[in-house]
Amino acid sequence: MKYQFKFSIIMSVYKVEEYLEEAVDSIINQDIGFQENIQLILVNDGSPDNSEAICLKYKEKYPNNVVYVKKENGGLADARNVGLDIAAGEYIAFVDSDDWIDKDMYRIMLACEPADILICNMYKYTNAGLHEIKNYINSSDSEYVLCMDACLKKVKNIIDDTCLKTVIVASAGE
Repeated sequence: MKYQFKFSIIMSVYKVEEYLEEAVDSIINQDIGFQENIQLILVNDGSPDNSEAICLKYKEKYPNNVVYVKKENGGLADARNVGLDIAAGEYIAFVDSDDWIDKDMYRIMLACEPADILICNMYKYTNAGLHEIKNYINSSDSEYVLCMDACLKKVKNIIDDTCLKTVIVASAGE
């Protein structure tokens, strides 16, 4: 199957005007080339703040890469499902609208290709400071690659630090 982008990144947007630009800029500034490799799907989940204007600014600046959808508030899972219906990338990723990612994240993940699931470490800020959360999954381990349910049960934060091949996400609904 031919994909238009390497990655489709879905971002649910709700009451995040304070953080949204930093989150979106961290995706646009990826060193694998945003315009060539990344589709960003911004799903406004009925946000009552100024998030819509910020989303529309990026949609206007990058019309071939940024898709903007406005919907009634239905929660994070509903917003992500709307994004999944639009995704045109080989890999699906989710980035929270109040998070940011390192500029080399997707390039490093692609170094593991071919893989159906790409997982990276992540950092969490708490009152005690910055903490790294390490995820150790070998992409050649068929227990994880072929059995999505087992993978979801064994790994914390799989959605926040993971890219899944579109074919896996599509088959999960069957």
